[in-house]
Amino acid sequence: MAVQPIRRRIRFSLRSLLLCVLLIGGAAMLYRNFAPWVLVTKISGVNAGTLSFSGDGKRLVTSTLRESRRPGEAENVDPTAQVWDVSTGERLAVLQGHSGQVNGAQFSRDGKYILSFSVDGIARLHDGRTYQPMPLVIPFENSFGGACLAPSGRWVATSSKNAMCRIYSVPDGKEVEAFATPSPNAGQFNFLAFNRDETLITGIYLFDDAQTYRCKGGERAATTPLKPSHIVGGTDGDWIYSKNETTIRISDAATGNTLFTLNDVAAPEMAASEDYQSLLTLTRTPTDDGYEPSDVVVWDVATRAPRHTFHLARPAWNVAFVPNSEKIAIAARDEIYIHERRRPEYWWGLAWLPEFWLTAVLAIAMVGSLRRDWREAR
Repeated sequence: MAVQPIRRRIRFSLRSLLLCVLLIGGAAMLYRNFAPWVLVTKISGVNAGTLSFSGDGKRLVTSTLRESRRPGEAENVDPTAQVWDVSTGERLAVLQGHSGQVNGAQFSRDGKYILSFSVDGIARLHDGRTYQPMPLVIPFENSFGGACLAPSGRWVATSSKNAMCRIYSVPDGKEVEAFATPSPNAGQFNFLAFNRDETLITGIYLFDDAQTYRCKGGERAATTPLKPSHIVGGTDGDWIYSKNETTIRISDAATGNTLFTLNDVAAPEMAASEDYQSLLTLTRTPTDDGYEPSDVVVWDVATRAPRHTFHLARPAWNVAFVPNSEKIAIAARDEIYIHERRRPEYWWGLAWLPEFWLTAVLAIAMVGSLRRDWREAR
């Protein structure tokens, strides 16, 4: 008669499960917070003033810098926007249709549409696949900015000189909302953005304050004073960035309340990651013959601590996160740098990090716990 082997099921103890969770959390923290950023693409011959990634992070649309690059140089005027392949740096398309300098261009999240707006007072929609101009052309009488595309691509908002904000549906161009945005010092928003769920729209007056309105009905939801202590930094619809010579202040667009400040930091340009866990700041110091080389710093929002600093060899104009926060773009003089977060090339370099030893101790403890569970099952 054959002897049947005795089969025993291993039951993992609560201790082992807890150590497993801690080990996974420690490894994830080690990867996300301390993996270096690697330059993966460099695009030469372009002086980009604005940057916008497609939702999948594979394409980038830029507009050319409007301002003079050095004192005494002629203004750089370009009535086009350009679309680039992020992985290869190849130019995919040149977006036509404006008669003046393009102030900005923006992808919808699904990459289906691209909005460009220009000093010619026109916001124009382009097909995100063929890159051809679409019939939707919106005049808004604003020579500086004041146009934006909703993340879903369903709406376009504009701000005009008569202190009116108008929202149009895409792609038919039907006006769905129009409301007044009065300001004592200016009649038009210079920066405009929808929040993520597209219920609010925030505009910033260059010489006054920031105001947030409800997209349906145009009711004012909040006012964020900027003057006299701070000046405009920008807005992404959820956060409002303001700055002075020594401080960066981040405010909640929905309430106007200050979320946090970064002291002893002077940065004319900022950008937040999509999950609002990281913040990019860019320094640009003027000199007698131009600008000093810029530094770009990646900040951890939770701890207010810098994670990584890029020391550039030339001045830079703008920064942007790819939606998944694993790539960033830096628009420098005549070049665009795209960096990707990657694991260290040499694993022995991790031995210098205290988090590595913490993770190693957790791994050893977990192995010991699993061996004990195994012995108890026998």
